[in-house]
Amino acid sequence: MFLKFCGFTRVEDVEYAAALPLSAMGFIFYRKSKRYITPERARELGSILKGTDIKKTGIFVDDSVEEIKRIADIAGLDIVQIYDRTMEPELSKERQVILCHRISGREDMDEILPPEMKKNLLLFDAYSGDGYGGTGHSFDWSLLNDYKYLDRLIVAGGLNSGNVGELLRTVSPYGIDLSSGIEVSPGIKSREKIDEIMKKIKEATDGKSA
Repeated sequence: MFLKFCGFTRVEDVEYAAALPLSAMGFIFYRKSKRYITPERARELGSILKGTDIKKTGIFVDDSVEEIKRIADIAGLDIVQIYDRTMEPELSKERQVILCHRISGREDMDEILPPEMKKNLLLFDAYSGDGYGGTGHSFDWSLLNDYKYLDRLIVAGGLNSGNVGELLRTVSPYGIDLSSGIEVSPGIKSREKIDEIMKKIKEATDGKSA
């Protein structure tokens, strides 16, 4: 399973998470986010992941392709996570891409196509007026029961130790992405919450490594 923790801002949190079986770690480059960090800071934090298999991921909301490329180079990113799918062909030339969609109901899903490139992934997050990601809100997971691209889908939005097991047992997406569910406040991770999440994931996946 693809497991991504997002919104890191502190060395000690990255060091703790780096020892976990994560697939990716996310850094926020959206300036309006409470978890925003500079590309230089992301490069510093990302250096802690050297020697692991964890992919460094950058989350972008309103940047141009050129700006995303510039930041990705400085930060040393492996993956870029974007909301504008028209950017996928160009960005895919250099990195894996995660295409994000904010879901409020079935109507939001009906016109969503899979990524053009097989290496790329979809991410569904809950629509919220509070911001892009990390809001603690969930969308109706029952919408995914017959979703045909589940094998390329990462589910985000309001995931925590109280509901992650239910999602994995009932929907079983390709991956999950957590931010607020492992925090005490935006950008400040909780080791206790992280440990509890990892426990719930193992329980839901029959004890297999996340």
